[in-house]
Amino acid sequence: MHKHSFRSLVAVLAIVLVSTTAIKAEAATNTEYQPGSVSELIAYLYGVIASLEAQAANKGVVTSTANSNNSSRNNTSVKTKTAVETLSATSIDRNEATLRSSVSFTSGSYAYASFEYGTSKSLDEETDEKKITKGSKSTVQINVEDLKTNTKYYYRAVMELSSGKKQYGEIKTFTTERTSSGSSSGSNSNSNNSSGDEMSTDADSYAKWSTITVELDLPSNLAFGAWIGLYSEGATNQSYIQWRGVKPEDKEITFSAPYTEGEFELRLFKDSGYTKIATSDTFTVK
Repeated sequence: MHKHSFRSLVAVLAIVLVSTTAIKAEAATNTEYQPGSVSELIAYLYGVIASLEAQAANKGVVTSTANSNNSSRNNTSVKTKTAVETLSATSIDRNEATLRSSVSFTSGSYAYASFEYGTSKSLDEETDEKKITKGSKSTVQINVEDLKTNTKYYYRAVMELSSGKKQYGEIKTFTTERTSSGSSSGSNSNSNNSSGDEMSTDADSYAKWSTITVELDLPSNLAFGAWIGLYSEGATNQSYIQWRGVKPEDKEITFSAPYTEGEFELRLFKDSGYTKIATSDTFTVK
């Protein structure tokens, strides 16, 4: 119905209502609006119609200050005071691996981070603890040794608050290698072997497209064509994002941080092929 026809119909109905309910209106004792005349009532009804049309134009949403405030209180997000996330394992060899977690908390001034692990979901083994202080999210890395060759392991992150309450990450798995990749037993440095190779990034976290500076300490017997590749964590050796050729005398190279968020690492290859001899610690792009 056209809005002018609608208004006319309402006006006619208002006149009929006034003429049949005048006595009731005069006898009313409440404090609601009481028109003084038919023309005043029609003007009042036109105002109501205009208000309804405005509400319809806004998809019928009527905002109430009281309701809005209540809604705001009900929808206020509550920040999680503790968070522990199990990250993927790195530097996996025949008999060792590096377990990693991301932890943060605001309750108490310190906490202890560790891992539970084992060859079944019962997680019969536990690593030593690392003390962490309250603040921004931290990445914890703990090396585990004396693992069985070619064996699937289960593990999860653990954080114990100063109050004694424990928080757990999800259970993840990794499988030790069938043959050695050349990593040195007991090493938890950026290098995965015992020949002194080292790649050290200048930060643990980078913004997208920023510069990643890598300090190098390379062996003197690197073959011609040796190179370093930038990888997403867990990617195959053939799936590099960027690469740089290196020589034994090189002390520093740079990469551009990827445009996607995530965990990344650097890998050193001894020649122009895919014979990996070292892997850096992971770093974050966000």
